[in-house]
Amino acid sequence: MSRFYCPQAQGVGPIKVVRIEELIANGRAYEGRNVSVTGYYNQGFEHSALYASPGKDQFARTFADGIWIDGISAPSDGNGQHLHVTGSFSEASKGHLSQWSGSICAMNVVLLEQEEP
Repeated sequence: MSRFYCPQAQGVGPIKVVRIEELIANGRAYEGRNVSVTGYYNQGFEHSALYASPGKDQFARTFADGIWIDGISAPSDGNGQHLHVTGSFSEASKGHLSQWSGSICAMNVVLLEQEEP
């Protein structure tokens, strides 16, 4: 998966593996830090976010339950892919129209195996 230039992609400290729910609940503690999270990616017009639960319809999502993702190109159709994302976290940057609970400027993205329905 390719990545676009993301100017704040150099966070502070070692990479901390966290859950999306932890970032949402305690984002201030991770401000500017390098994090690694696993979740389900949705992308579309003015939408690029990772969520804890699977789902393909980006408009059925509560945006505040997700983390905006900067610096990646979408994998295949970009909706519902299970991804592992590593990058710098910002609670202050909340994505398009500040609708998400924070953002990750991605340094590395891995497409995980999809579960069969």
